[in-house]
Amino acid sequence: MLSVVVDKFPSPKGDRAAPLRALLFDSWFDEYRGVICLVSLVDGVLRKGDRIVTASSDNKYEVHEIGIMHPEQKPTDVLYAKKGIHIFFIYF
Repeated sequence: MLSVVVDKFPSPKGDRAAPLRALLFDSWFDEYRGVICLVSLVDGVLRKGDRIVTASSDNKYEVHEIGIMHPEQKPTDVLYAKKGIHIFFIYF
């Protein structure tokens, strides 16, 4: 069964050397942390402290914390495209 899943869903093909691109698929406001976004990194590298820009509104934000949902939130210092894990959280 697992081999069928692996064949149907290949690993991500992102480019770590390319400019940052991410797909935002969920977000909410936390009273203590601010805006929390769940994203899938398509290309590039994201680090704590980076300044990012949204494509839709051209708003700029500083990334305060990043991590991996596995299944709970696990903070990390850097996220890479092609890591094989798709769900990341970002605090602005």
